Amino acid sequence: MNFAQTTDKANVLVIKTIPAELSIAIDRIVDGKADGTDGDFLTAAGASSPYTPGGSDWGTDPTNDDTKALWKMEF
Repeated sequence: MNFAQTTDKANVLVIKTIPAELSIAIDRIVDGKADGTDGDFLTAAGASSPYTPGGSDWGTDPTNDDTKALWKMEF
């Protein structure tokens, strides 16, 4: 985990190699729905900072542990 900025200049906590199932669960807690393209808990596109937020949804493979997530932080 580390902090970074997105292409739209938002401050985010970057969580790498998180299982898709856990990403979906956290997204439901944070945003009230499991949509990796909208809200404050998003999928990350790009290999390094600045990341592009909300590139795609979480996917349907629960065994995929190569997901990158961005959690928008306001500070």
